[in-house]
Amino acid sequence: MLAGAAGLGAAAVARGRRRAERVPQLGRWIAAGPDSGCVKDLAVNLGGEYVEDAPNAGIVPTLDVLEGPGCVPDRVDPLVREFYEHTGRFAFDVEPRWRLCTRLGNLFYRVLASRQISQANIPMNQRKAQRGVRGRIHTVTLPDHQLRGWLRAYSDTDEPFHVGIYTTYRQSGRGYVSVGFPVPRGAFTATLVPLTGEDGGLTLTSASDLPHPGHHLTYEDFGAGGLVTKPVKRLAERLDVYVRNGELKADHSFEFFGVPFLFLHYRMRRKSSGVPHPRSRSCS
Repeated sequence: MLAGAAGLGAAAVARGRRRAERVPQLGRWIAAGPDSGCVKDLAVNLGGEYVEDAPNAGIVPTLDVLEGPGCVPDRVDPLVREFYEHTGRFAFDVEPRWRLCTRLGNLFYRVLASRQISQANIPMNQRKAQRGVRGRIHTVTLPDHQLRGWLRAYSDTDEPFHVGIYTTYRQSGRGYVSVGFPVPRGAFTATLVPLTGEDGGLTLTSASDLPHPGHHLTYEDFGAGGLVTKPVKRLAERLDVYVRNGELKADHSFEFFGVPFLFLHYRMRRKSSGVPHPRSRSCS
């Protein structure tokens, strides 16, 4: 999770515990570090086939696996679909907007931890964000599942600052996106429900009355003799990917106890690859 979310999430972990065996594969990479090699470590640990920097891979194999109430993949703009299914084709710029209180918290986090663990080292201001961002997709294929690691790095130095591992699953006729963010001796996970909009956009959100969406922290508890998972209450996030005037954009917002604390605006563009552009149903 992003810096502010990680810091607030740690403070909001609920008291109730449940064994990590009840958590999807996300808890299994407890010992993997959040650097560029953590996805490969995960492949080794699970005995999966690893492909590094798969150029045409996306954070989901196909949007069709997300079909369900409120999510009709056929309504999604072709350019939005391409981004999700072929994320590795895109480069992007990010514009961060922090609230003052969380901006100070993020500053301490960056100094004390994020640069050392290469995780959630989000730009503090627009000047730093103008360095540009390069994304790469690493895949792990298992007999009945596939995991996709999305590593984001600054374009000028190729220094990784954020790693997320994505998977999808279905429950009760509905698809979900589950994302794991490796941290030392643990993982912060988010389960998001997809919603399609009238404008051809796709929203992933944890704000739902359904039992699955939400955030959890899985970590190694030596006193308990293994992995434990705790829900992180009152943390919500929403990712909207859409097309405006032919340009692919995204808004990623975070709230804690209903108070917004971080907003990220992305502008995505295709890398030079020779792959034909899909025709977008752009709306102004």
